[in-house]
Amino acid sequence: RLGFFKPLVFLKMAKLFKTECVDILHCHMHKATVYGTIAGKLAKVPIILSHVHGLGRTRNFRRKLLNYFLLSHVNKLLAVGQAVKEDILKHNRSVKPENVINIGNSIDYEYYSKDGLDRLGFRKKFNIPQDAFVFATAGRLAATKGQIFLIEAFAKIRKQLPNSVLLFAGSGPLKDELETRACELDCKDSVYLPGRLDNMPEFYNSIDTFILPSIAEGLPRTLLEAMAAGVLCVASDVGGIPEILDNGRLGFLVNHGNPDDLADAMLKTYRLHPERKLEIIYAARMCVKNNFNHPVVIKTLEK
Repeated sequence: RLGFFKPLVFLKMAKLFKTECVDILHCHMHKATVYGTIAGKLAKVPIILSHVHGLGRTRNFRRKLLNYFLLSHVNKLLAVGQAVKEDILKHNRSVKPENVINIGNSIDYEYYSKDGLDRLGFRKKFNIPQDAFVFATAGRLAATKGQIFLIEAFAKIRKQLPNSVLLFAGSGPLKDELETRACELDCKDSVYLPGRLDNMPEFYNSIDTFILPSIAEGLPRTLLEAMAAGVLCVASDVGGIPEILDNGRLGFLVNHGNPDDLADAMLKTYRLHPERKLEIIYAARMCVKNNFNHPVVIKTLEK
């Protein structure tokens, strides 16, 4: 919540860095990089890192100007995916390619992949029919997540799949608009918006298809979580999503902002042969375990 250029904050941080004899300063996201880099240079911190978590972080003139002066004082920029790395280089021409590292993103694989969870109990809690085929998504209810396209896609296939429901895990400013759109499309009775959920492994264990219809992403952790939990996934072709899904080998990729493509992919997951479905799920779980698990990224950070 800090505004920019508050000298007292810079001085307090610099004093702290000197007192603690800080050797490496690891700044997460834009504002922390602004404050951290200036305070770090005042305190003569030897190494400053900036961790970039998404796309479009150099989205206006002020940020371009700040980055032009600040990023030359940052030793390495850590990107959460290849798409984020390319975005940094595209919009910050003064940054040297060798100073940007694709560090990846990670989740606690063991936490999300555990078995023996109460699938039926979760459905009962939210009055979801036990025999329903559950399409679901998770994340902040906001326009950038493309959830309005998911409502429209679900309405298109609802008559073909009368036992299907659509579940949203999360809260946000788009909730009222999503409820209104569900009413307009005559599928409100099959759309559930319970808000933010505490037990996400239980959520993933209780659904049949996970969908991430975003129109902008970095390297989304919710998609990694669903894959680790053994859920077949559908996601849009933005940011680091193709990187996660190996360009469609580990799930279904769709054109972003296109309800027709989304509806088609949702039908495919419903009709997919069980053996083929298990093959994709297993490959997706192994990909997350071997590439997007906390210990893997920790080793990369240490290196």
